Amino acid sequence: MKLAVGRPGAALAVLASSAALVAGCGSSSSSSTTNASKGSSPSSSSSSSSDATAVNAALKTYLTAIQKGDGTAACGVLTPSLQKKMLAKVKQAEPSATSCPKVFAIIPAQVRKVMSKVQVGTPKVSGSTATGELTAAGKHFPVQLTKSGGKWQISGDPSIGE
Repeated sequence: MKLAVGRPGAALAVLASSAALVAGCGSSSSSSTTNASKGSSPSSSSSSSSDATAVNAALKTYLTAIQKGDGTAACGVLTPSLQKKMLAKVKQAEPSATSCPKVFAIIPAQVRKVMSKVQVGTPKVSGSTATGELTAAGKHFPVQLTKSGGKWQISGDPSIGE
């Protein structure tokens, strides 16, 4: 089964939470979110302000990597566990996806372009875990992140059952 360009939301739901957002992209979202390609200024306490900024940076790196077709960079923002789960799920539909970067290489250019419309909201940080928020077409999608070795990575993705 090949990924269908005509139905990117349905076809790419297994790839990543950001790809699951593609189906409804196009409308503007609230002013509390920021475009993935722009900077942000999350509102949080001073003790977690740098973590909130780092969480949003990780999400923006991920979205930008998808836009550019840079699977290596996109995979670098995912925990190794999530990479393995995503690869296993995608391989069921697309046998050519033999590595994490190849998963992102099969995303059609039309879909990658739409990722610029995905918005990154203010995250909720609690110690070494965080919930980021991606928004498209007024729909909000939570994304779980964990901090390990001083680096925030996407650890849970609702589109693949995390």
